[in-house]
Amino acid sequence: MKIRLDRVLSIVSIICSVGPVQAQNVDGITTPVSFSAISVKPSADGVNRALYKFTGDSILDVNNTVATLISIAYGLQDSRALTGLPKWALEEKFDVEAKVEPEDMEKFAGLSAPQKSKLLQSVLLERFGLKFHFETRSFPGWALVASKQGSKLTPAPLPQGEGSKKVWKITGQYQLEAENVTIAELCRMLLSTEAQSLTIDQTGLPGTYNLTLSWHRDGQNENGDVPDIFTAVKEQLGLQLVPKQLPETVLVVDEIRRPTPN
Repeated sequence: MKIRLDRVLSIVSIICSVGPVQAQNVDGITTPVSFSAISVKPSADGVNRALYKFTGDSILDVNNTVATLISIAYGLQDSRALTGLPKWALEEKFDVEAKVEPEDMEKFAGLSAPQKSKLLQSVLLERFGLKFHFETRSFPGWALVASKQGSKLTPAPLPQGEGSKKVWKITGQYQLEAENVTIAELCRMLLSTEAQSLTIDQTGLPGTYNLTLSWHRDGQNENGDVPDIFTAVKEQLGLQLVPKQLPETVLVVDEIRRPTPN
């Protein structure tokens, strides 16, 4: 159920010229990218479309919850990896724009998308007063292993590696065409979603692969000719999803507040 913001917040755009906000540590290196201004405001009523993107000089978020922003900023892949949020942070939507200092635009352009997203950490700390700690907890999940019949995967031709071209395309009614992807990427980018729980690679298969996979979701296989994700992985890839208790790092929120004007 959607809960409207407090009437005061509904008419106030919270714009702070924070001069300047230093970005958080990114991948172990303090990246000298600072924000000259941060705008935070409640999303307009009746907006159904969410947006998150980078422009040449800013990070732009439209109509997302604080829970979504935390997940983006801290790279959380599973909804179970975030806990302790109040109801408003799970339901109320905000628009956020963080503008980069003009002298830092070139440095900002040189960051990868995950590095840029990590810069949101300073926005959450500054504007939402986020305080948290990490814990390790155990959850039911899946391990991807080789089936008894053996893998049916096709190794990607050389050259392989991080600099090589990757293809990841889902077409039609759940059909994946992928090239030069690792098994870990398959687990993270597809299987954790389709199996509805964290999935890890325990196949022991190194390198990258080209693969195709066709499957259906519940209620979306009228002709009965396409297998579910578990059967598809076994029959088409020669791999198997087996249940497993998995340790997972969880971000536990200790304190957070609605953004307020200075």
